[in-house]
Amino acid sequence: MPTSFDSPRLLADIGGTYARFAVQQSGEPARKLRRYRCATFPDLATAIRTYYRDAKLTMIDLWMDPPTT
Repeated sequence: MPTSFDSPRLLADIGGTYARFAVQQSGEPARKLRRYRCATFPDLATAIRTYYRDAKLTMIDLWMDPPTT
């Protein structure tokens, strides 16, 4: 069953050779797809920061406003 979400989410597929990243908004296809060689980075955090820089994203792009009542 598909899950709905309100804010964009970071998608990641980390393999032995490549790490692939994209951003997806609910009901839309993934966008800003990038692929990197895993051996290029010392850790996952560095790979994610590089993706954010290359895709021209900031943390605010993935921020979800809390519900207000």
